[in-house]
Amino acid sequence: MDSAVISDVLIGGILRGGMYVLMAMGLSLVFGVMKIPNFAHGEFYMIGAYLCYFSVSIWGLPAPLAIIVAALGAFVIGAVIEKLTFYPLRKRSQGDWILNSFLVTAGLSFVLQNLAQAWLGVTFKGVPQLWGGTLAFGGMHISLDRIFAFVIAMSTVATFWLFLRKLRQVVPLELYQNMKRAQSSWV
Repeated sequence: MDSAVISDVLIGGILRGGMYVLMAMGLSLVFGVMKIPNFAHGEFYMIGAYLCYFSVSIWGLPAPLAIIVAALGAFVIGAVIEKLTFYPLRKRSQGDWILNSFLVTAGLSFVLQNLAQAWLGVTFKGVPQLWGGTLAFGGMHISLDRIFAFVIAMSTVATFWLFLRKLRQVVPLELYQNMKRAQSSWV
């Protein structure tokens, strides 16, 4: 295999991996704070991606505004799902919370995937490039969109990491542990 192809696949994998890191951070945060093993986490990203697609391709919004609309729309849909499923479940589950939330999120994943497939089909849908062009070096051509997405994802991860690190330095350990206990018993 040509070394340019290997390099292209390697760089593309690293850039896509940045998005996976961002998703994994969200999944870790949901489980760490709310104790929900959210098997529908990827479907919430799917909802945001489809909202971005609709915003740009159908409603004609500029891409930066479409990203904001997608994030807010996915947040609202997630909040409604939390209120309709997890809030009542949390009240009823008591000791079986993790098992019950596992079952609910697995079912929710199945339902959201099949609704999207039935409603939107299985063909690929994408938005036009926000930042046209590519960066070329060493026989490789890398989309500027992927580079900017990677930079934004890594900036978000770094900012969140710094926030958590600063929070642990500012909040005394005992108060931090009390906050964690309060979060786990919060209804």
